[in-house]
Amino acid sequence: MKYFPLVLLLGFLAGCRDGARPLPVRQNPPDQEPRSENAGIPKGYTTFTLLLKDNGRAASAIKAEDRVDVIAVLAKIRNEETTSLTNRLLQNVTVLSKEANGVTSVVVLIVTPSEAETLASLPKDTVVTLEVRDKSDHGFHRGPAHEESSVTLRRELKMKLTRLRQQERELAVDLKPRHPRMLHLRKQIEETEAQAGGRGLLTQYKGDVVLPQELYRAYAGLVRALETGKQAEIEKFCIPGKITVTVAPRSKDTRHYGQNINLPFLKDSFHKFILNLRKDSDTQYLLRTGSTALWFTKTKEQKWKLSKYLDKPIR
Repeated sequence: MKYFPLVLLLGFLAGCRDGARPLPVRQNPPDQEPRSENAGIPKGYTTFTLLLKDNGRAASAIKAEDRVDVIAVLAKIRNEETTSLTNRLLQNVTVLSKEANGVTSVVVLIVTPSEAETLASLPKDTVVTLEVRDKSDHGFHRGPAHEESSVTLRRELKMKLTRLRQQERELAVDLKPRHPRMLHLRKQIEETEAQAGGRGLLTQYKGDVVLPQELYRAYAGLVRALETGKQAEIEKFCIPGKITVTVAPRSKDTRHYGQNINLPFLKDSFHKFILNLRKDSDTQYLLRTGSTALWFTKTKEQKWKLSKYLDKPIR
């Protein structure tokens, strides 16, 4: 196999050089009428777009219709020494297209919805590489390898979680809970907990719509803010002027219904696990839990914010 290290940047490329415009990750729902450049996608499959930054030679060797393996490299720290843990996430994946864009390249893969979710949910510090398979090796079945590597990745995430919790215990001796270092570490622990558990807030979701990674993080952050019950924290995740936070309890008859975020309701009635997803556009998603419907919009600053809220239980 030819091995080409390529760094995967999910969402938008950070630190673009020479004024290169960042390109978004694009995922097309299965069975949806594809765009012209996506003709030939098998039924039940979707596309996942990787925005890659490389040394100028690696991406040029990849072309449409190549078969590649997708490999994740996760850093592990033990006794102040850093080692790399490598997992072959997907095998024999078809490249739909590749387009050079200055120092970056856009590689579009044909994957299943579950494979797209696996890629979108990788931790931020994961480096993804691609290996081009030999022409004679295209017949390899990738299902079992994907399942095995997913289990391995979760095991390594749990190891990382153990290390982060140990760091938290050590820092707690000298630092207060609200210290910036403690807050940053707590955020890392929560993100890793969600990844190590498999699908985190999506554990009860059975649909095929793929939730963008940055939107998942925005929702997870909102959930943490809702759990604090602090209005100022909650409003950080809302579009100004779109969402109202109330502190007075609702009446008994209307306790579970309302178009505002009601702090007393959040304490014991809000359900955080996502049951249904609806993609209205590339910048509009509806997230449905057992208690609440939440509409998120991507702003001009490329941040996902809550734009509409409705408490209404699923009967």
